[in-house]
Amino acid sequence: MQTALAHCRDPRRLFEDLGPIRALAALGMFAGGFAAPLVGPPLTAAFLWRALFGDLLHPRDGFELALTTIWCSLALGGLLASFCPILLGMRRAGLQKLAPALLAAPAWQAMQSAAAWRALCELRSQPYLWRKTEHGLARRAEEAGL
Repeated sequence: MQTALAHCRDPRRLFEDLGPIRALAALGMFAGGFAAPLVGPPLTAAFLWRALFGDLLHPRDGFELALTTIWCSLALGGLLASFCPILLGMRRAGLQKLAPALLAAPAWQAMQSAAAWRALCELRSQPYLWRKTEHGLARRAEEAGL
């Protein structure tokens, strides 16, 4: 959020520096990067609730059928868009044995959501606070013994 706000302080300069297409792509990435963790958990909970206890899978008319089709397509598409690149990267790096770790993805996404909500609250209460993540050097899979 802080990065997006810093880059959007001067939108004209952003568009001049990147050009219109790249600037719009950057803005889309920024928006998705902080909007998804904020709205993902409530939408996922609503989807699961309607699937388990509601009428999601039993639409009553054409309009509900269209909404159900869109909702389920987005859910399935989101899962595929999340996990296919990860699995492909694991295969390319020879790390297929770590694929079961993807079962922890819901917990990771919950932590990401909690961090996003915390950041949003801190942005409102302490707008000049910027909690930066410490980053170290990346190691290759072979060097890490994986």
